[in-house]
Amino acid sequence: MMKCKSDRKTSKLTPKERLELVCQISERQDGLRASIANRAALVISADALLLASVTFSLETALSSASAFNAVEKTTLMLAVGVAVILLALSLLYATTGVASVWKPTRQRYGNSLPQRLFFHADDSIKTLKRFEVFRERFMASTIDELLTYALAELWSMEKVYYDRYLMLIRSIKLLVLAIIPFLIAISVLFIRFI
Repeated sequence: MMKCKSDRKTSKLTPKERLELVCQISERQDGLRASIANRAALVISADALLLASVTFSLETALSSASAFNAVEKTTLMLAVGVAVILLALSLLYATTGVASVWKPTRQRYGNSLPQRLFFHADDSIKTLKRFEVFRERFMASTIDELLTYALAELWSMEKVYYDRYLMLIRSIKLLVLAIIPFLIAISVLFIRFI
């Protein structure tokens, strides 16, 4: 593996060194992707815990509805409703951001994205349907072509990571916002039963 020197620019690297550098950066993306998935799992767990608490609050309120006056009932129901909506949106953003289930990369970013042969399974399999074709194309590819494919994959990985990060941030903000109506609901219950 090539060692990066701080005084060298990528234009001074040989094509092979550039390709190695792009591959190293691509490997780093796996760690970033895992980091986003881990954070999203924490947010989803927190959403589930808060949702269970909100549900418990609602169950408590419904089982003793006669103990509340009209203002308390309205406040409680609004707070629980808002908390549930915010938590549902937080869950939606967290799971959608991690799974990227709605659109494949090529659909999401358009056909201007160059082919990522040998670096992206979808492009490789759709273009090179048989092993013999795959092997011939790989053996005939120049370092510059491989570098272009690798850079296209690196760019799409960076874009996907950034989009997932933004979805995670939205999810966290919604989770934090959901705490406010939850605390209002708990306050109403606390005041009534103390």
